[in-house]
Amino acid sequence: MKTLSFTISLILFLTYSSAIHGGVEIVTHRGWKGCYRLFNAHSEVIINPHTGARVMVFATKGENIIFENPAQDGKSFQDWKDSNYDPDGGRLDYGPEMETRKLHQLTWMGPWSVEVTGAFSIRMSSEKDEQLGLYSQRIFTLDPQSPKLTITQIGENISTDTLSRHFWSRTLVKPGGIMTLPVDEINSRFLKGAGKFAWNPSRIEEEWEDERVWIKGGILHFHAVGGTFKAGTDSKEGWMAYQVGKVRMLKRFPVFPQEDYSGSEHMSGIFFSNGKFAEMEPCGPTHTLAPEESFSFTEEWELEVMDGG
Repeated sequence: MKTLSFTISLILFLTYSSAIHGGVEIVTHRGWKGCYRLFNAHSEVIINPHTGARVMVFATKGENIIFENPAQDGKSFQDWKDSNYDPDGGRLDYGPEMETRKLHQLTWMGPWSVEVTGAFSIRMSSEKDEQLGLYSQRIFTLDPQSPKLTITQIGENISTDTLSRHFWSRTLVKPGGIMTLPVDEINSRFLKGAGKFAWNPSRIEEEWEDERVWIKGGILHFHAVGGTFKAGTDSKEGWMAYQVGKVRMLKRFPVFPQEDYSGSEHMSGIFFSNGKFAEMEPCGPTHTLAPEESFSFTEEWELEVMDGG
């Protein structure tokens, strides 16, 4: 019954979509058959369900802002398990990192099932991840008239234990651009309004300087070039943006000031750069999940071509 319903729905959606030059279609992308393309007159999104339900393309006017590594083309879940490379694309994950990175491999890079749920919408579902303790769903919806993608993530505790988890978006974008995100200049727990990640030992530094970073008018700017740099802010405004060339990507997401953000070092927005790619990382609050309890987090991604380009 579910297969029949899916087939009928897909035919209806594609029939409707073709009349308005957009919708959902199944494509081969970079050697992966069975990827899903959401598109309209202004933009396209390609999502790979085979290895982690990652966004591989988010483009407007033919310009894809997502970082893609050709060396990974067509690679499988087994390939990743054999070599444990850092996957490209718009990844979606769970924290706290020190706990989940040892547990998340099936959800992070395993296969997801797909259901077309609307003319511009799909739902992807993970396998039940006993190691991570979660069953996950992601709903991707492209606005019919603009380059705006809404992603709702849902996680359910399928274990018999109480879990501590937060949603952690990890979108790789092309290098060399400018990252911007707001800082709380009055009530931040960080001296500069932003904390810098450091390692060996792992810690957050408040006293730091970097010529690639400047703060002006309550906005932190970072030029994504050079060596590794990772920092974040505890702003309550709920946005971050990245511009490379003439294409600017804006992420909007909810922030809950009364909730616990300790799982993400008390940060709502984190960014990373290593000279090869930059990374946009909104974080949701840390939830204590009882067995069978669910939680969710929604992001809005939007593209704009600047300077009349």
